[in-house]
Amino acid sequence: MAKKSNFKEITEHKNGFPLFSDPIIDLDIGKGKKVVISDIWSFWYYLVKKFISRKQKTNELEKELLSYLEQSKYFYESAEKSPIKSQPLLYYYSFLNLSKVIYVFKENKDSLEGIKFIHGISEVYRSSFDKSEVSIKTSTQGDIQLAHEVFKIFDGSMAPPNNSNKHNFNIKELLSHCVGIHRAYSEIYNIDDENFIKIEKFFLFRQSKKLHFLAYLGNLKQEDYNKVKNCNYQIYYFENNTSNLNILNEINIDKKEGHYLHLELDINHYNELTKDNYREICKEIRRAGIWYFIGNSGYTIYLSKNNNMRYSQESIIYMTMFFLGSITRYNPYLFDSIFSDKEQWLMSEFLTTQPKQFLYLATARVLGRNILKAYSSF
Repeated sequence: MAKKSNFKEITEHKNGFPLFSDPIIDLDIGKGKKVVISDIWSFWYYLVKKFISRKQKTNELEKELLSYLEQSKYFYESAEKSPIKSQPLLYYYSFLNLSKVIYVFKENKDSLEGIKFIHGISEVYRSSFDKSEVSIKTSTQGDIQLAHEVFKIFDGSMAPPNNSNKHNFNIKELLSHCVGIHRAYSEIYNIDDENFIKIEKFFLFRQSKKLHFLAYLGNLKQEDYNKVKNCNYQIYYFENNTSNLNILNEINIDKKEGHYLHLELDINHYNELTKDNYREICKEIRRAGIWYFIGNSGYTIYLSKNNNMRYSQESIIYMTMFFLGSITRYNPYLFDSIFSDKEQWLMSEFLTTQPKQFLYLATARVLGRNILKAYSSF
């Protein structure tokens, strides 16, 4: 007879676990479950209406938010139909306008009177793509520096502090952590060792007043193990039915030999898990460093083996799209010269795949729910 375990597996993963349990605004969408939608723009119109109704906002604010949303949709759909060199600027303006709506949600604004949004980001072209940067302004005095607000929304404390002057980010380095194009990136820059390790399966367990998150990583090569340990992940090995992590010895599941990531959270009660409990374990997971990508079968999550540029997909896509849009707007003749033939393929991959990632990941982050597209390929 198997020994009774002190760890109970939580098999119903609710409230956006493990990625999105910390909503920017709680509109009570999806009853804690994932949300599958076929029209992202109609869904956003619904969110604005619900925000206005639940928060008892004015009709004037509703008109302004819907106008931002209309602009976002128009620019996005125009970009989809445009030649590739015309796409970046249109996608950027789509993201810009959607981010205004997200900012109002986050700040729970009653009115936009006296508020002026500015880009808050500039292109720093340095003769070649690998040296070029974007510069983020962090002032909180006067106009709203929208790029910094976006950074804070999606990356929290990882974003540059308020009023800390300008912060520059190398675009090529940012793209090294863009999950959706990381294989193309590795091919182009002859990188044999990819940045990411796929999490093959994850589990949530409860032990009295503690939560335990376990993620199976497979059998890591020694080099990969050393790299993830250097990134301060708590990694343990399970072999011959034993491990130096007690939970792996006790839990009654079909355990594979290999490496596991472990995170632990105190919840201080014996009752059913609350939204706040899911929110806190999600924060621990994101703080540890989790990357994610929406594919045809849902979300795939990864660990990074690199300590640099550990920012969210949303912020990376936003900043990169601004840079590309700035090039095509002010210096369109540079688009062919700044990128090698291989890098032009990388930009094509980015523009083909990442706008939809931004749209759905940003929506998931706002609501604290897994948001999926029905009947469509990513």
